[in-house]
Amino acid sequence: MQFPNYFPENCPPKTAKEASGTVYYLVRNDPPTPDDFLSKRQKNPNKRFPKDEKECQSCGISVYTEIEDILNLRQIYPDLGNLKVAVSNLTPKLGVIQPSPSNNSPSHHTLWLAIGAEPWTLFQVIDITV
Repeated sequence: MQFPNYFPENCPPKTAKEASGTVYYLVRNDPPTPDDFLSKRQKNPNKRFPKDEKECQSCGISVYTEIEDILNLRQIYPDLGNLKVAVSNLTPKLGVIQPSPSNNSPSHHTLWLAIGAEPWTLFQVIDITV
């Protein structure tokens, strides 16, 4: 599996596993488009992150294994309320995934997309009534 050349050395980490399982992700479009799956690094190519780990994480996208975490984030950060919740059953051809929990999001995972992956074809927007 190959990853983009802008990924730093040793990224994704060797501890990351093949993508699998059900995850939730915030998107702007229904249906999702390629622009919905740009990493923080792609959106901010000149930004400097304080640690190598953060740099590597910035090359992935944030997905959640528990929908409650996304609902909680939307309450904490009102700007996220405009985004739609999409769900997918990941497949290994997408890339690799690793847990990267935070205090606000215990089910947060980082998903590093492989070259040629088309995640927008696998995610479907779902109706969430809060």
